[in-house]
Amino acid sequence: MGKGVNLKVNQECNSNCTFCYEHDKPRRLMSVAEIDQILLDLQDNDFRYLKLSGGEPLLRDDLNQIIQQAHLKGFKTQLATNGILLDKERLVELNNSGLNEVYISLGSTICINEVQRYSDLCTYAKENNLQIKIGVNIITGKTFLQDMIDSFLFLAQNGFTLIYLIPPKMSKNLKWYRQEALDFVDYYQLFKVIDHYKKYIRFVYDCSFYWLHSFREFIENGQVGNLKCNAGKETFVVRCDGTLLPCPYFDQDKFTLGNLLNNNFKQIIQDNRQLADFRKSMSECEESVITWENPCMRLTNE
Repeated sequence: MGKGVNLKVNQECNSNCTFCYEHDKPRRLMSVAEIDQILLDLQDNDFRYLKLSGGEPLLRDDLNQIIQQAHLKGFKTQLATNGILLDKERLVELNNSGLNEVYISLGSTICINEVQRYSDLCTYAKENNLQIKIGVNIITGKTFLQDMIDSFLFLAQNGFTLIYLIPPKMSKNLKWYRQEALDFVDYYQLFKVIDHYKKYIRFVYDCSFYWLHSFREFIENGQVGNLKCNAGKETFVVRCDGTLLPCPYFDQDKFTLGNLLNNNFKQIIQDNRQLADFRKSMSECEESVITWENPCMRLTNE
């Protein structure tokens, strides 16, 4: 199927979301030509899935060029955006550039006015035969769980049948994280609701949910499922300056692998000490399975 990469095309953002875990130091922004160089390298190394994130990607005036380059190289492309700059004109541009999916971040609170505005975009895309699929990102924190049944129903009724679920993770706002972090009973309740609505909605999961699914199998059947993290194996992250990481949620300085503008992918991962340390830490977590939280959900700033 091919490997996947999360390319952070910028750090700048026009919002200040409490759930955002992006609090990296300022970095240089790669040019379109430099990104094209990296995409070619990743293509040669069997990468086929590209997620474009930030920052807020739509703030880049040359984003369409980046998407076009990825599309021409055969990448299946996905864009994560806060939706502030997403209108019908921009949607058509993204579609014509070859973008496959765009996910609009709603956070953990479903705002009726926001959903209705984005619902108009879904209708517009359908009426004009656009190939691009529109979905929403939802942070499944305690706030969302209070009204999750009504929220899923409301989203489906407004044309959103593609929903990306993300568990609360350590954000730059520690107070928010403590308020929104779920226990296993909360997640078990969420899974039950998902089981009911998956006949109407296509749910896409953040990688953390696969860990939670596995622990659910342990609770229900006494058997542990496939508890393997693909970070640093099948999935990687590229910062806006070309730095390669195995995962966006861990200590980024500790597990920095190298820079794709200085060395190619194969050169970086070959006998890489940081990558070996990362995989070792993940392997130890996978072996000590009796915990419902995966490592990237236990990170703290303290």
